[in-house]
This record gives sequence, structure tokens and C-alpha cells, in this order.
Amino acid sequence: MRRRWFGPASTSYVSEIRFGMRTLLLISLLNVLIFIQPSYAADEIIPGGREFLEGVKLQEAGEYTASIEQYRAASDIYSVVADYALYRMAQCAVKLQDNTLAVSALENLIDRHPASPVRNSAQVQLGLAYFEAGEFARALPVIKAALSKVSSSGEATALKLVLAKIFLEKDDPDMSDSICWQLIHGRPATAEALEAVGMVRRVDTPEKQIAVAKVYLQNKRGSEAFALLDALVNNPDAPHLKPDALLYLAQAVSLNGQKRQAAEIYQRIIDEHPAHRFVPTALYSRAEIFRVNGSLDDALSEYERVVMGFPSHSLSSQALRQRARIFEKLADPREYAEYERILRDYPRSAAAFFAAEHWGVDLYLAKDFEKAQAVFDRLLRLNQSADANAAALFWRAKCLLGAGDSDGARSAFATVIARYGDSYQAFRARAILRLLEAGALVYEQPYSADWNSLFAVDETQIRFVDAAGETIIDAVKPLIEGLDEKAMQRLQFLVVNELPEAKLELEFASSAEQDSETQYALALVLYQLQAYNDSLRIASTLSTVFTDSPRTDRIRHFLYPVAYPHILGASASRYRIDPLFALAVMREESHFRETTVSSSDACGLMQILPRTGKWLAQDHLGLPSFERSDLFLPSVNIELGSYYLRYLLNKFGDNLMLTAAAYNWGETNLRNWMEGAPKQDFDAFVESIPADETRRYIKKVFRTYAIYRGLYSSEPLGLGAS
Repeated sequence: MRRRWFGPASTSYVSEIRFGMRTLLLISLLNVLIFIQPSYAADEIIPGGREFLEGVKLQEAGEYTASIEQYRAASDIYSVVADYALYRMAQCAVKLQDNTLAVSALENLIDRHPASPVRNSAQVQLGLAYFEAGEFARALPVIKAALSKVSSSGEATALKLVLAKIFLEKDDPDMSDSICWQLIHGRPATAEALEAVGMVRRVDTPEKQIAVAKVYLQNKRGSEAFALLDALVNNPDAPHLKPDALLYLAQAVSLNGQKRQAAEIYQRIIDEHPAHRFVPTALYSRAEIFRVNGSLDDALSEYERVVMGFPSHSLSSQALRQRARIFEKLADPREYAEYERILRDYPRSAAAFFAAEHWGVDLYLAKDFEKAQAVFDRLLRLNQSADANAAALFWRAKCLLGAGDSDGARSAFATVIARYGDSYQAFRARAILRLLEAGALVYEQPYSADWNSLFAVDETQIRFVDAAGETIIDAVKPLIEGLDEKAMQRLQFLVVNELPEAKLELEFASSAEQDSETQYALALVLYQLQAYNDSLRIASTLSTVFTDSPRTDRIRHFLYPVAYPHILGASASRYRIDPLFALAVMREESHFRETTVSSSDACGLMQILPRTGKWLAQDHLGLPSFERSDLFLPSVNIELGSYYLRYLLNKFGDNLMLTAAAYNWGETNLRNWMEGAPKQDFDAFVESIPADETRRYIKKVFRTYAIYRGLYSSEPLGLGAS
């Protein structure tokens, strides 16, 4: 059964805690707890426990009045979960719009349970309840106290806006304005800053107008930004701000779809303020507008002006890269002259990696293996990053193979594996070596080749076993050995009954301990409780701390968990997809954050756009209704994402690489590009994809998929994988 912690009246202020736990994966933790406290049996009920559980059941059924009575009984009894009973009582009261009861429950919680894990949340809730009731004098100190303790910048931003509203209601507009301007200047991209703009009394200086315009722009309100900036551009009292006003005006006009007018405004910056720091940005922005509109000669000219006029500016290497891309589109050999300029003048830039890789791949496709190898050697000498070095070594090995030097190629592929064993290139190198050992000719593998011939996992990867005598009991002792009997009973009760408060309790208990042993124990328990993102986040900081095999192996499982097995297993079976492939997509899309939202408004675990979700739900799955909020439910998101993967697999002949590319880039974009792509070589095909994000995405998903197959392919997962 999936439990949900009921969120506050306004989810803008306090994040809803969503958390699911299943009995099978709790066995190990329960053994730990029962081992340490053998006097406690799983079916025993602590004082107030029966009432608390009945309250939870009624609350989940929407019977809030009845659940309040159960929580009242649980809080009246001297039980170890009285604080949680009071907090849940307040949530139910909010649902019933009984502000008086909510306030009473929260006040009791704060007064009687100063050490409760939910005390800070209760303070926030109480302050909001006072505010909603118009009791601003009572709300003010509570909100101030809560603000001093929140760790999330988003939560702090929301509370500051409430504080500004309180001061406004208390007839202190100066203090309200002060807080609003803090939000406008400090958090311009937030909805709170946008609301703060509407609360300030005066936007009466050019500096304030610029700040407000930034808020409008970052919240995609081009028309409002234009109205402010159009007047400001011609304000004789603010000549020092005219370049800023012109730059933001161009952005506002562009946001409104008026690209030609935006280019003209950028030109005004160049003509009227030739020495200003915004000139290279204006030139580059003009070039981008021309490129997108198809005016390639004009784009080339503007990019060149960036490079020649501002050679030390960070945009110069990007300008050369864009020139190279245009020449590539035109099949103009000047593309390679631009690559040479990048490698010579900007060897440490990201553009240098792009230039060397693309230049080398083109030479490889032309079968000029000697020159291609020289380019990849040059990239290797730059020693930019592990990713760049792995790519250079891998392509160097492919060049040797293409030139007929199979021994040299074997050695080079082995070097990739030895130095960068978990990289995308290492999984490719293992597959090529495996084929070479089988006597296959693998100078080129087509883009349509079977996945198993393209990627090979490390057969020596350690399985998730209790090796070296370490047991789970040993691992979690640092986390729970300091708990007294009451705390142990409390934790046992929460865990045995699969309550979401268990996660909160564990994190609260370990928050003061930051040593690696305690953090490892917390990651292990969270993994067992299926708090996938939390476990992954902690494990990512521990991956280089522990080198002994059992802990290294466990951490690897924390980083690559079999998440949502029952939901995913059902969807994968229904739509005939490999659940490990779906897991790889899910991990790279969201890192298992259920409520994450991207800058493009892609939502949830598998990052589905609301319009795509509606299309899938209503046109393909026949669901009667669909709301954007549905995408934050794992059951809905995984179902839609799994179906979409099957839809794309059908469209692309069950080709996993094309499916991943289309999932990220879009089916139409991929098809439009594919006609002239180098289909004879898988690696060249991937590197030729013009969308940077999609190239990186394919490599991340396939690397993760290979790791999942190495960890789990021979293990029973309970979700249909073999």
C-alpha cells in the first residue's frame, strides 16, 4: 500500500512529502530493528498506535472528520507518535477548512514536542494558518522563526513573500517593499518575484524598472517587459542604463516572436555603445537570429565579428563552432578551418572537444585513418576531461581498426576499458573486443545493429551480496545504535506499518551525524525503503569513499536502483519493453524525483510534457480525463512513459538508440535529420546528431542501461527482466 503525507494548504510554501514503502524490501531493516530490540514484535501495537493507524486509514479514504477523532485519541494518550498524530490532525482540519482546529493542533505540537521532526513544518503551517485567519500579529513571529530554520531556497522565497504580505496588512508598506525588492533582485525567475512586482508601491526609478523588467523576462512575460523597457530606452535621465534597457528590450521583442525587430535593437547596442560589454552578446544574438531564419551569410558575418572583435570573450569559441556548423550544413570544407581555429585559439573550451571529435569522425568516415588518428591524438593531448579523453582513445582505437592494425586496436580498446571502465566508450569497447575475439569483422557496425552486439557489460561486476562477512545489521548500527527504547519503538512502529513518517524519522535522527559510516547506513536504509532519489543522492557522495567490495557493490545499487518494481513491471509487461531500458530512461530523465519539472515544463519521473501526456492518455490509452498534476503520480507517469517508449519502438523498428533519440529530440526532428546521416557506422551516426543535448542523452541512457544489465540481468527482479 502506498502512503502519502498530506501536504499543507498551499504547496507553494511547503513541499508535499511523497514516499512509498513495500513490505518485501523492508525485511532486512525489520530484522535489524527486531534484532536490536527483541522484546518488540511486529504485530504489537504501542500506546495510541491503533488509533493512529485507524486515523491514517480514514484520512486516506477522505473521511477527515472521523480521522480527526482517531488522531485526537492518539495524541491524548501518552504515545510515541503523538506529534505525528497532531500534525495529521491539522492536515485533516485544513481539508475541512477548520482553521481553528488546525491552529490548536499545531500549537499543541509545537508546545509539547519541541524535538519533533515535524516541528519546523508545524511552525510554517501555524504561521500560514494565522495569516489566513487575519491574525497578522501572531503570524509575524512564527513566520520569522520558521524562515530562520528552512534550508530550501524555494521555501525561503515563498515564506518571504508571506512575510511581505503580513507587513502590508500591518500597515508597514516600507518593510513590505523592502522584502519584495529582495525577491525581485535576488530571485527574479520565481513566481514569488512576479507576485512581489505587483505588491510594490512604486517602480519609480530606472534601476527599479530594469529589475522589474528582468523579472518579467525570466517569467516569460514579454509584453509587460516591453512596456517598461520601451519607455526606459528613451529616458533622458538614465543614459547609463540605456545599453541594459536595449539588451532586455531586444530579448522582450524576441520573446514576443518579433525576431527581425530584435536584431535591429541589438544593432543599436553595437552602433550606439560600441565599447559596452554587451556588444559581443548583441553580435552573437544577431547571428543566432540570422542562422535560425536561414540568413546564413549574415550569420557567418556576425559570428566572425564576435571572434575578431572580442577574441577573449567566452562567446568567441561558440561563434567559431556555429560557423563550423553552418559550413557543415553547406558541405563547405571551410568547416575544418574553423575547427583548426578553435583547437589553436581555444584549446580549453568545450568547443575544442566538439571540434576535434567532429573533425576526426569526418576523417574516419572518409577512411583517412592516419589524419583522423592525429586529430584524436591532439584531443588527447589537451587532456580536457575524462569524457574527452575516453572519446579520443576510443576513436583512436577505431582508426587503428579501420587501418587494419587489429593488435593496436585491441590494445587501445583495452586502454579505454582500463582507464574509463564505466564510460559509454568502455561499454562500446568491450563489445568490439568481444566481436574481435569471435573472429568478426567490426570495422563498421551499422546504426541498426542489435544492442547486444554494440554494448557489452563487465562480467566481473560484483553482485549485491553480503560479502566479507558484513551484514546489514553491521551496516546500519551507526544509524540506530544510539536510539533509546522509546525512539526504537517509535521507529519500529513507523517502519512496520509502512508509514511515510519513517523516512522523516530516519533523516532527522541522522541529520547531526555527517560521517561516512552514518551516511552509508542512511543510504542503505533509504534504499530498502524505496526512497530512491534520497538514497542515490547520498550514495553519489560516497562512491569514492568506500573501496571494499561489499560496500562498493551496495553503493552501485543505490546509484542504479530497480525503482518502482511493481508499477514498472506491470507497464513493461503490458507494452513489451525491457524494464531495464525504461529504468535507464527514468534515471537519466529525473534521477527518480517524482515531482521534478524541467525548464520546458516536462514533468515527473519520465519527464513527460503535459501536451504529450494528454495526447498519450486520451488518444492512445483511452483515459477519460487527464490533468498536468497526474504526471506527478508514479503510476500515471510510468504508464504513460512506458507506452510512449513502445510507441517509439514501433515507429523505429525496435531500435533502442533511435527510440532514445526520439524520446529526447522528438520523432519529427529525428526523421528530418536521418536521411543524410552516416548509417553505416553506429558511432559516427551518434556523433553526427546535430542536437548536442540528444547526443549526450543517448550516451547517458545507454551507459546507464549497460550498467543496469550488468547489475541485474541475471537476478530475479520481479518486473519481467531476464
